[in-house]
Amino acid sequence: MIMNYEAQKKVITDFLHISEKAPNNFIIGAELEYFVVDSASERSISYYGKDGIKSLLEALVSKGFQPTNDDTNIVGVTNSFLAITLEPGAQFEISLNPQKSVEDLEQNCLQFMQIIE
Repeated sequence: MIMNYEAQKKVITDFLHISEKAPNNFIIGAELEYFVVDSASERSISYYGKDGIKSLLEALVSKGFQPTNDDTNIVGVTNSFLAITLEPGAQFEISLNPQKSVEDLEQNCLQFMQIIE
């Protein structure tokens, strides 16, 4: 069946309206990407070693985060307001859980920064 332009437009707009949310259901999230580097040498930090990525993730587990493991290696952590996953190149992706306001999102980010300091 061949549809004319107006029929095609209606199919598309109807599809988009099905997924539309009411303003009281709007939420906003954020993802922050961090490269973990040695501040003195500016070299990337290894996964292994005394001060490696693995040690950092394990330190977060000791502060109440839940680990995410890939076989025997810890590759991320979660808590009630965020998830951290390990990306290629020892990059941390911090995904803040969606909130009703940017201010609430900011508070979760600041709370995380206090935890890691």
